[in-house]
Amino acid sequence: MCKLCNNNIEPGIQELDISHCQEISHIPMIPGLIKIWCQGCPKLTEIPRIPGLRDIRCYKSSIIDISGFDDLEFLDCCDCPFLISISNNINLKSIYCVRSPNLRSISNVPKLDLISCSGCPSLASIPYDVVDKIMAKKYCYQCYGCGWLKYDPDYDFNIKKLVRLQRWFKRLYVSKRLTKLIPQIVPLYYHPDARGGFRDKKILMKFLNKCTLTDE
Repeated sequence: MCKLCNNNIEPGIQELDISHCQEISHIPMIPGLIKIWCQGCPKLTEIPRIPGLRDIRCYKSSIIDISGFDDLEFLDCCDCPFLISISNNINLKSIYCVRSPNLRSISNVPKLDLISCSGCPSLASIPYDVVDKIMAKKYCYQCYGCGWLKYDPDYDFNIKKLVRLQRWFKRLYVSKRLTKLIPQIVPLYYHPDARGGFRDKKILMKFLNKCTLTDE
C-alpha cells in the first residue's frame, strides 16, 4: 500500500513516490506536484495532466499513452509493455523508453535533446529533424533493436524484407480474389445472350445443336 492508497498525501507535496504499489490504478490531480515515481505499478494505465509536472518515472508500469503534458521535461518509461504513444509534450527534453515493445510513435517533442529508445521493435515514427540535431550534437541516442527507424543497423534489410512480403501478400490477395470471381465470370462469359467470347459461345452452341440432333 502506498501513500495514495492510505490517503496520506501532505498538502503542497511536490514529489510523490508510489513505486511498486500493486493496488493503485488512479492518480488524482495534485496541485503543485513536480515529480512522480510510479514504476512497477501494474494497474496504473494513465497519469493525469497535472500542471507543473516536470518529471515522470513510470518504468515497468502499465501506462498506455503519455501525451499532452505542457510542462514535462524528463520521462523515464522504459520496460512499459503497453505503452503505444509519446506525443504533444512541447517542453520534453529527455526520453528514456528502451524495451517498450508496443511503442509505435514519438511525435511533437520540439525541445528534445536526449533520447534512448533501443529495443523498441514496433517504433516506426519519430521526429527525424529533431533526432538528427541530437546526433549532430553527439548527445545520447540509441536505437538498436528499433528495426523500422533509419538509424538502426538492420533498417535496409528490414525494409527490403517488408517489400518482398508486401508483394507476396499482394499476389496472394489477388489470387484469392480471382478464385472467388471465376465461378461468377464463367457463366456470364458463356451465356448465349451475353456479349463477348463470341467464338467460344459459337463452338459451344454448335456442339449443343449436334447433341440435340443426335438425340432426336
